Order: sequence, then structure tokens, then C-alpha cells
Amino acid sequence: MTKRELAYAIAAKLEARGLSGDLVEVVIQATMYHLTDELARTGRLEYRDLGVFAIETYGPRKIHNPKTGVIIELPARNGVSFKPGRRLMNKVPPPPAML
Repeated sequence: MTKRELAYAIAAKLEARGLSGDLVEVVIQATMYHLTDELARTGRLEYRDLGVFAIETYGPRKIHNPKTGVIIELPARNGVSFKPGRRLMNKVPPPPAML
């Protein structure tokens, strides 16, 4: 689902309030900017039922280029991890049974 599709789906649910899809899209974009700024500032965003976003530091590691055989050392870096909440996990269907 794209941001535009999300905006128009939300606008359709709020149709009685007269909100357009374009206005909802602007609100979603402003929300995303605020969330990314807050994650960068605090290092953690927690939303009950959805999950937790957190900044994690990954240590340096060595990788191997299979084509050239060269081993390269990658420096430490920061990344964002996500741990899904209980409600989100309950919405995800279980994997199909193996034969």
C-alpha cells in the first residue's frame, strides 16, 4: 500500500467529516516527518499494539566479495530495528503447514 492509497482509504472512512484524500496525505506526510525526527532524537518509538522502532548500533564486520575474493571491513553503523506488537502479530497469519 502506498502513502496515497493509505490517505484515500482513511479519507473514505472519514468521508462524513469532509476530509479529502489530498489533505489526509499531507497529514500523513507531516506525521512521518515528525516520527522520523522523534526517532532520531530519542532513539525509540513505541506504539502499543503496533510495535517498537529503535535505533541499534551494528558493530564492524568483514564481508567477502565472491567475484573478486577480496575481504572488506565494513565500519560500525546505526540502523533501525522493529519489534512487532502483540496485536500486529495476531493479525499475521501463521505459515502454511509443511508436507
